[in-house]
Amino acid sequence: MRKTITLLIALVCFVFTLCFGQSIAVKGTIKDKAWVGLPGISVKVKNAQTAVSSRADGSFLISVLPNATLVFSAVGFTTQEISVGQSTSISATLTEIYGITYRLKSNHFNKAHLFRLTQIA
Repeated sequence: MRKTITLLIALVCFVFTLCFGQSIAVKGTIKDKAWVGLPGISVKVKNAQTAVSSRADGSFLISVLPNATLVFSAVGFTTQEISVGQSTSISATLTEIYGITYRLKSNHFNKAHLFRLTQIA
């Protein structure tokens, strides 16, 4: 009788582990428009505290629940959200943000200068 109860408890714990702990490992790469890997990009699970950074070649590996949404962000780049679904491999392409600044010179008109925001490592 005692063995039966112990076996039943172990079986119930195993079933709960299977039902509630079904995270999947998602791997992928983050590149720019020229298909160059981007290092140091933040990969976060939306509405959760799980996050990783991309490696030097732009690759990442993160464990998420199915149907989660990944948020890719970095200084100087657009933020992108991608739904995982049941996928185990994701590729993201981020674009750089450009801005315009104005400089005033004495006795001259304002001149607009295009500058590129770069990521600070």
